Amino acid sequence: MAVVVQNFGIYLEVDASDLIEELKRLEGVLTPQQINRCMYRIFTRVPGHIRQTLPGEVRAKYKVKAGQVRSSIGGAKIGYAGGYGSSCSIPIRGMRLGIGRDGGFSARGGAHGWKSVKRKYRVKANIVQSGISTLPPKMKTGFPPFRNLSAPGDMKKVAFKRLTKARGPIQSIVDIAIPQMPMNRSRKEVEKDIHDYMQQRMEHEIQRMIAGK
Repeated sequence: MAVVVQNFGIYLEVDASDLIEELKRLEGVLTPQQINRCMYRIFTRVPGHIRQTLPGEVRAKYKVKAGQVRSSIGGAKIGYAGGYGSSCSIPIRGMRLGIGRDGGFSARGGAHGWKSVKRKYRVKANIVQSGISTLPPKMKTGFPPFRNLSAPGDMKKVAFKRLTKARGPIQSIVDIAIPQMPMNRSRKEVEKDIHDYMQQRMEHEIQRMIAGK
């Protein structure tokens, strides 16, 4: 029995081997069909639970909005491989969030006009709850990040990087995506929450089965 949270081809798999053992001990009380029905009922409830709890768990570590996290969670796929091999796969999708871009991470630091690429300063961003993140002095392109505070509209908020010594092209800077967050700083909390919920649901479903429901 497993719950798999999938994103970017990476899987967060919750170890439920102890729950499987508990179910196996009921083989003399419940039929295999009842046990499989119990597991299926557990899995059908896990996605809704994740939609409720994941935003809070992610936001405890990262500076994102609850709605952003919730909207990134896709529909679950419940599989059955025979025996006690049921599984629940919950995709989480989303692009990397921009530094200084609306819907991304707010930023500070910059200069006006050409001074934004000539003057020395550090671009900082609000990414994690533990403190302000400072972008490196130089990006992988070999040039420092910059914010042109004289740029039109919301472009003055966005952090960019130059790709060459020429005036252009430039590229906006992005950081971690919401789907990656449960796999990083929030991983331990997410794993524990899913496991504890499955344990709670399993106990409830077993009582239902014994009561003939």
